[in-house]
Amino acid sequence: MLTEKQTERMLGKLKRFEETLEPFIFRKIGETKAAAFQTADQYHEIPAPGLFKPVENGWRWGGEGAYCWFTASYTVPPEHGGADIFIKPHIQGYEAMLWVNGEPFGTFSTKIVFTGHGNHYCDLLKKNAKAGETIDIALEYYAGHAFKGCMPLEEAPLLDYDFVYGGIDICVKNYEIQEFYFDLVTLNQLAGHLPATGFRRAGVVNTLYKMHEVLFYSPADTDWVDLEIYLRNHPVWPIHW
Repeated sequence: MLTEKQTERMLGKLKRFEETLEPFIFRKIGETKAAAFQTADQYHEIPAPGLFKPVENGWRWGGEGAYCWFTASYTVPPEHGGADIFIKPHIQGYEAMLWVNGEPFGTFSTKIVFTGHGNHYCDLLKKNAKAGETIDIALEYYAGHAFKGCMPLEEAPLLDYDFVYGGIDICVKNYEIQEFYFDLVTLNQLAGHLPATGFRRAGVVNTLYKMHEVLFYSPADTDWVDLEIYLRNHPVWPIHW
């Protein structure tokens, strides 16, 4: 049986492990070159191809109320045929919309940051993609604008409107790691909010202790192929508590 101090120390390690594990939900399998078109006008469809110019990492764009469109394409390699393909843009901006094969397909909310990146930071491009098929991609980014504050007559302008293009990654998702990550987050939150002397919290803590006994805390020292096999062959998950 752990003392309360030992329990808190263990819970702290598991909470920090969330930050260690989260980046492994998506795995980069490639990247794609992009062309960009900056404008002050609102477009309700993808602008004409002749307006775009190729850009490299480090290219800057911005200005209050500005929009910047990026276009790219990705051909699914044979080894990833049948996989779900995702896009992870490293493009600064206030918010963005993803277009796939000419249709609106998702959003990116880079203005809200909780885990080192914005919400919707890695969006689905194609489910069960076919080897050899080409996916046409467009991204519409908005730079933002000044807005009123929380008090009467208060202005709360954004600090700046200067943004950097840092490339576009193509990824696949590790669903096993994702499911385990959100189980861990949920149980950690329950352990932090349930009454300290309650039986419900005790059950959660006991389950977390079982995790603690088998977890690899240092992914850098772990072969992730072996780890995936380990998780698959040890039916600790789904967790019963």
